[in-house]
Amino acid sequence: MEQCSENPHDDYRLFISAEPSLDPHESIIPQGILESAIKITNEPPSGIQANIHKALDNFTQETLESCSKETEFKAILFALCYYHAVLAERRKFGAQGWNRVSNFKS
Repeated sequence: MEQCSENPHDDYRLFISAEPSLDPHESIIPQGILESAIKITNEPPSGIQANIHKALDNFTQETLESCSKETEFKAILFALCYYHAVLAERRKFGAQGWNRVSNFKS
């Protein structure tokens, strides 16, 4: 990047989103840049309640009131946010519980 710019602007910032490769030979971004860069992460909230609040924060009160069937819309939105929160919490347990055969019959 330094070679491509002879006179960079002082206020220039480059934002790169990257996930490290398992094989260091396949890395696209040089290791020196990754080591000297400032890293910012956005961790998902911990707990079902925090997940629900985070999901609901994406919607303004205006959005919630704009629907002609406001009560039904809010109920469906909450159910969707709750479902998302449960799945996000289950993700940390991996495959355990999702694909085990249970001993009860339906």
